[in-house]
Amino acid sequence: MFKSIGIQVSLSLVCALVSCHLPALGQINTILQPIQQSNTQRLNDLLRRGREYADTGNYPAALAAYEEAAGLDRENPKIFSALGYLYANQGNYSAAAVAYEQAIFLEPDNAEFHYALGYSLAQKGDDIRATGAYYRAASLEPNNLQYHLALGVILLRQREYNGAIKSFQQVLLLEPKHQEAHEVLGPTLLKQGRTNEAIISLEAAVRVLPENQKLRQQLTEALLRQGRVQQGIRSLQELEKLDPDNIQILLRIAKLLQRQKELNGALEAYYRVIELDENNIEAQAGIGAIYLEQEDYILAVGTYLLLKDLLPNNPGVHYNLGLAWLGRRTTKEAIKAFTKASELYNEEGNTLRFNQTEALLEQIQR
Repeated sequence: MFKSIGIQVSLSLVCALVSCHLPALGQINTILQPIQQSNTQRLNDLLRRGREYADTGNYPAALAAYEEAAGLDRENPKIFSALGYLYANQGNYSAAAVAYEQAIFLEPDNAEFHYALGYSLAQKGDDIRATGAYYRAASLEPNNLQYHLALGVILLRQREYNGAIKSFQQVLLLEPKHQEAHEVLGPTLLKQGRTNEAIISLEAAVRVLPENQKLRQQLTEALLRQGRVQQGIRSLQELEKLDPDNIQILLRIAKLLQRQKELNGALEAYYRVIELDENNIEAQAGIGAIYLEQEDYILAVGTYLLLKDLLPNNPGVHYNLGLAWLGRRTTKEAIKAFTKASELYNEEGNTLRFNQTEALLEQIQR
């Protein structure tokens, strides 16, 4: 029996998610069944030897045997499908396509022949004709998942996204837990701006593939794109469970919670970042801003003193430190911090912030 050959339909969008296969063409075994009595013993011998060569992996010898057999019997489609298989196995996809076309001429409603023709055409870069062949295979056998999958891939390669989406949806109707289809469908819908459909698809995908971080990230992006921030946060929190030491996920959760005024939750997320990276500037800045907002000036001062050591030339750090000192009614320290902030704003040419800081200093010093 011949072994299957994997179709190499590399797509940057699909990222090798879909693995299609040339059919093993079990019909080759049936060629040896009693054929027309007019066939000679020579033909039977060739077919038997061809099969034996193929079974042992001697494809060049098998090809020679079937080529000779095709010269003796031009009406047997299975001989030509065997030739197509062997040509494809040798990388001669043009010859394979010709052989499969002859098999289809003799047996036009054989879905496997159309699928194998599509494979050969796709391999040699004839995507348009390959698409037609895959369409025909899928129409002849609409319940064959592999045909719809191959059709979806070739359509994606041509950026025919709507057709590809329909093909992958059909795959999921036939096999609701099909991993590759889930990994492709949601992102493709998202790429097309069909965000509502993408969310439905991605939610189904993460139920089937709960540990797939990429799908969870895409679902998060889709939810946030629609302004469904709370759901986006929950999705990120599920993603955090899969990758608890990922600082970027934690920071994003913290910032979203902070934006939603869920300050205690944001602080908790920021401090988890600090546990992983005690000098993380984004986390420290977020913590300082929350303490200022909560009017917890003692902790705000401590946070901004730490940030001042990490970012000595950042005017915003000195300005916020001044606000924290001012909140504690420590005017001398506040003036010192604001003065430094003013100098730094002036150095970087930030006139607006320089004027604001100078006005605040003037007000304090009255």
